[in-house]
Amino acid sequence: MISVDGGAGLLSVLRDYYPLIPVQRCWAHKGRNITDKVKKKDREKVKEGLRKIYNADNILEARKHAGLWKRRWEEKYPSAVKCLFADIDDLFTCFQFKDPAFRKMIRTTNHIERRFKEVRRRTRPMGAFSDKTSMDRILYAIFMYENKAEDVYPIFMVTHKC
Repeated sequence: MISVDGGAGLLSVLRDYYPLIPVQRCWAHKGRNITDKVKKKDREKVKEGLRKIYNADNILEARKHAGLWKRRWEEKYPSAVKCLFADIDDLFTCFQFKDPAFRKMIRTTNHIERRFKEVRRRTRPMGAFSDKTSMDRILYAIFMYENKAEDVYPIFMVTHKC
């Protein structure tokens, strides 16, 4: 599964290069895009409805909540409803997995973005690197540290036979 934030460039090539890999659109980015289309006074109620969708126990319940959300907001905020339903199938990819904790982890790109923020934080003070391998070592160390902190399988386990 590939988790994406909705950037047009990446989305335009994913289906061509990885046609069999499911795509999970980021609920956090989609939520921001939707709430940008509604008045401030309604944002909390709109977000509350979106939470019911992505926190559903299964895809049938999620689709039911999406339908209810659509009926509630389509007259007042048609562009917000259109924004959600344009990518609804890719937003529901996470429901292929039974474990709710895993679904919660993969329904956004926050984990990925957090790691790249850490990379920028650690590499910015260094300025320049002597060669490509020095940058590779730093990236590897950062991702190993972050993966271990999150109790995720380290890169070594994935890339090398044990």
